[in-house]
Amino acid sequence: MTTPNPNDQLPTRETREQIGLRLSFLSTADLRRYLNRSRDPEERAVAEQLLARRGTSVTERSAAATHVPARVVVTDVDMPFWSMVGFMVKWAIASIPAAVILTLLGFVLIALVNGLGELARR
Repeated sequence: MTTPNPNDQLPTRETREQIGLRLSFLSTADLRRYLNRSRDPEERAVAEQLLARRGTSVTERSAAATHVPARVVVTDVDMPFWSMVGFMVKWAIASIPAAVILTLLGFVLIALVNGLGELARR
């Protein structure tokens, strides 16, 4: 007699609690987008409940009205090596105008200091 393999079982449908947990991590704007795209009535009902719990109606369109600024700390950037190289080359090229402007400002500042020094010597 063979024991049944748990991996051979058919996938079961998510419960309302599982759907709610999965959707609770979405922002209000993302939850609205998800609600507009979802075809499953169970998921739509859970999304509507989450929006109601957050104090927003389903028909509310203004995301700015419910926007709350949050602090974010980036701990890792997962980027392929060559994409990172391309990004850094673009970054270096974009810094050239800033270097030119700072150089010109430096020349102007040096000229002003020299001019004031000449005035002080007279």
